[in-house]
Amino acid sequence: MKPSLLKDIFQALDNRLSPPFRLDDLAQEIGYSKYHLCRAFHAATGEGLVTYLRRLTLSRSARSLRSGGRILDVAIAHGYQSQEAYHRAFAKMFGVTPLEFQKGHSHPSLLLKRSWNAEFMPQRTPETYQVTREAFTLWGMGGEYSYDHFDEIFSLWQRFHDVVPQSEDTYGVTFPLPSLPDHFRYYAAIARESERLALKTLTLPKQQYQVFVHHGPASTLMQTFNYIWGIWVPENDYVVTGIDFERYPAGFDPMDNNGEIEIYIPISRRD
Repeated sequence: MKPSLLKDIFQALDNRLSPPFRLDDLAQEIGYSKYHLCRAFHAATGEGLVTYLRRLTLSRSARSLRSGGRILDVAIAHGYQSQEAYHRAFAKMFGVTPLEFQKGHSHPSLLLKRSWNAEFMPQRTPETYQVTREAFTLWGMGGEYSYDHFDEIFSLWQRFHDVVPQSEDTYGVTFPLPSLPDHFRYYAAIARESERLALKTLTLPKQQYQVFVHHGPASTLMQTFNYIWGIWVPENDYVVTGIDFERYPAGFDPMDNNGEIEIYIPISRRD
């Protein structure tokens, strides 16, 4: 992620003295869409932004508990409607209940700010160009995912290639979920129909794309996504609209250091 954008996120959170920390407020203050912030933050840190904000809220509440605040008062002050809801969230996040923590039992680690790390960026700036693609249809398997369980996508590809050979082009298609910006729909897909495989039909409309060429193994793909969402999008006069996808060429070897993956990002001019 562009260092200034990551700094803007942390600065906005530092300036907000009163939890809870909400994605809507953060996006409005920084001036990016919630979808953009979630994708950029995950690409740079490997963590879901909503989880980060939840952990920050609960970490601030832990300080209040340590200062002797009543659990119910602390819960309400930090945006929870009941002590029970706060108890569940605190225990799930830190592995210790609010009461156990207040009695001096195991201390939850307070949120550490993630510093900029060059390892999150590609070694060279990706090649990029624009293209307009007519509407087309793919067939795939997948479903809804969150940034907290991103590794499930790797399992999806393993299942997909158990039934679909790697001897043809394959696609990884991401559909945004406007009502859940920390979730998305993702499908591993091919450009042919197969009744035997019972794949879902995916229709992509005519769109203008900025195409980025990733060089290297699939394990470093997030570096290129980090460049796209953290640097290219903020620095260019476009908004990302619609469905994006990766295209993996026939015979693609995910371990090949010389492999190429095309990433298609749908764009439109800002108003």
